[in-house]
Amino acid sequence: MKFYGHGVVWDSENNKPLCEFVDGELKTTADGVIKTLKQLGYKAEKEKNTSKIEGK
Repeated sequence: MKFYGHGVVWDSENNKPLCEFVDGELKTTADGVIKTLKQLGYKAEKEKNTSKIEGK
């Protein structure tokens, strides 16, 4: 999933950074990060599957 934002999102429960946006974007598949960013209201979009199936 791709999220949009700036800077570092702090994980106050574990007292460490949760994630950092690079050039305004963050791509992740980590369920905990996705859940937290959604709860915090960050704008997101699902990644498009760009892989091709051979022979089709």
